[in-house]
Amino acid sequence: FVMWNKKFGCNNFWTFAVSYNGYAWYDSKYAPKIKGLKTDFLNNTVNIGHREGLEVFAYLCLASNPYMEKIHPEWVRKSEKSFWYCRSFQSCSN
Repeated sequence: FVMWNKKFGCNNFWTFAVSYNGYAWYDSKYAPKIKGLKTDFLNNTVNIGHREGLEVFAYLCLASNPYMEKIHPEWVRKSEKSFWYCRSFQSCSN
């Protein structure tokens, strides 16, 4: 995944931390780990990305996450007015 982004000339990329379904791509204290995931995908991806000189952003879906909504309803957005996001201004060179 990292090398694919690097091959296309990207200087950064996004990877999953917690997916829409509420499962984490790492050993989380708050969310269950993705079923069948045998490695610490997030940590490994970040480490390889940094080693290759890429900036890595982790996607954490709280806005519409059914699992998190059950255990932490205060974390979940209630309307479009409360929705915000951060966007990187660096992008792929292609």
